[in-house]
Amino acid sequence: MLDGILDMGFDTPTEIQQQAIPIALAGKNLLGTSFTGSGKTAAFVIPVLQKISSSRKSGIQALVLAPTRELAQQIDEQFMALGYHANISSASVYGGSDWAAQEKAMKAGVNVVVATPGRLLDQMKITTYDFSNIDVLVLDEADRMLDMGFLPDVRSIINRIPSKRQTLLFSATVNPRIESLAKEFTQGGFERIAVGRIAPAAGIDQYFYKVDDSRKKDLLIHLFKSQQWHSAIVFASTKRGVDLLSRSLNKMGVAVESMHGDREQKDREATLDRFRSGKTKVIVATDVMSRGIDVDNISHIINYDVPNDEDDYIHRIGRTARAESTGTAITFVSRRDWRAMLQIMDAKGLEIKEGVLPDEIAGQGSQDEASDDDDKGRGRGRSRGGRNRGRGNGNNDRNGSRNRTSSGETDQKSHARQEAPAEKSAESTSGSDEEEKASASSESSEQAKKNKRKRRPRRPRSGRKKKGNNDTPDTSDNKSDRNGEENSSNNKGEGGGPEKKRNKPRKRKPRGKKNNDGKDSGDNSADSKNSSKSKAGDRSGKRPGKRGQSRRRKPRQTGDRREVIQQQEKKIEQVQQSSLNLPEKKEKKAPDQGGFWGKLKKKILG
Repeated sequence: MLDGILDMGFDTPTEIQQQAIPIALAGKNLLGTSFTGSGKTAAFVIPVLQKISSSRKSGIQALVLAPTRELAQQIDEQFMALGYHANISSASVYGGSDWAAQEKAMKAGVNVVVATPGRLLDQMKITTYDFSNIDVLVLDEADRMLDMGFLPDVRSIINRIPSKRQTLLFSATVNPRIESLAKEFTQGGFERIAVGRIAPAAGIDQYFYKVDDSRKKDLLIHLFKSQQWHSAIVFASTKRGVDLLSRSLNKMGVAVESMHGDREQKDREATLDRFRSGKTKVIVATDVMSRGIDVDNISHIINYDVPNDEDDYIHRIGRTARAESTGTAITFVSRRDWRAMLQIMDAKGLEIKEGVLPDEIAGQGSQDEASDDDDKGRGRGRSRGGRNRGRGNGNNDRNGSRNRTSSGETDQKSHARQEAPAEKSAESTSGSDEEEKASASSESSEQAKKNKRKRRPRRPRSGRKKKGNNDTPDTSDNKSDRNGEENSSNNKGEGGGPEKKRNKPRKRKPRGKKNNDGKDSGDNSADSKNSSKSKAGDRSGKRPGKRGQSRRRKPRQTGDRREVIQQQEKKIEQVQQSSLNLPEKKEKKAPDQGGFWGKLKKKILG
């Protein structure tokens, strides 16, 4: 054991290790809380290895549950490194990796299993494992497992292992749920250790920048280029936000990689290895990297989005300044996140300095705010001006100034009363004349709008009768004259320029059956009604065709329907008469006297 500890470079134990290791070696249940980066992993790895090395049992003797894959993999590496000289084996079980290899390792008889609750429970449902020799159960980052919803899986796993065991719980935060969970899993008796106040490490310089969401990316690139980042983690709130930010930064020339729960496990492991080796300097990640990830020499932590609460903030920035080193934590705060940032600062009593925005970013932000204020001011001015014009207050200057406010009008009137009281009547008459002119101009403008809305009446098609003349159809000469007039009117609009071409209305099929003469079978009254309807439609200004038609149901054409009913009644009467009256007998014509039959008759009668 000592050889493994010396190989890891551990010289002096931390405070949590000094208090937790003796209690764990004594076989007591333990609930230990300490801030991030205080050495909680070694505080339970060392006593577990010591207990296994002194035991005579074989098979799985210790089970460690962790909330994330990366944390499970890191704990497994600690067991392998510290237990190498003691000949103690371990295996990690987590999602996204080879199922068969994990099953084979657990059946081979490893001493320690480090797993995430979800994958281990799936393995236990399909394959039977021997957990009868388990003496120690460890729950690392227990508060995180509660937040991620692993409590039902953890309970089902604990129910399948021996109840006579030692239970060790470690957490970075303390709350009543953690204490009740410790009572449940330890059957009431446990020792509690709380080392230090849950606060950021002393070597972290904390800053925040007030910046809009649209300028966060520019500020991030400016800080990356202006400051010397050895390695950095940029935290975003959502997986989609991580992907979008990483893509845009790569397009801008900043080499970054992403890390979140939807990525394949092999990709996550490769990204983390490149980050630890220094090949990748910047990682954009969700809170999956805020717990238990031990990477040395992280110089900067960037909170691109404000964390949900103060505990998440401390865990995020706890990735830097580990093992008594130094680091920098920067948080971007927008207007909507300012209240959440104040709550974080007040809850933990944090002293976070406000950073100064660069001139180019601060100038662009002020320009955007000024343009927004100008747009708002213009909108209010237009609405007020519109109300004044509607009320008939036409007190505009002749030079075209925009002095339309009621306060300006009252100031002018009071000034005129003080200087020339004798001219009140003249001013009143001039004011009334101006109001009449304004009202007349508004009426004329409304009439012009109505006239503009009107559509020209539809031109009759060739072969139809002219309106008002039911006898003579259109001739080709009349058509050419009319087309010539319309073309001349189309070529010259109101301003002398060409007007826009209008789509021709769709041709409608005439209703009713046609006789042999090509005329409609409906009577003249129906035709007159249809013509009156078309005229009314033209007056309403609606465009002919399907788009211009009203949605009201069209009235029935009574003339055509009456004729159809009369014809059907006649047919019915004819059928009834033909069925009741027998067919008339036709008289047979007497055969001719001559011919073959006449000669035969003469011979017979002969």
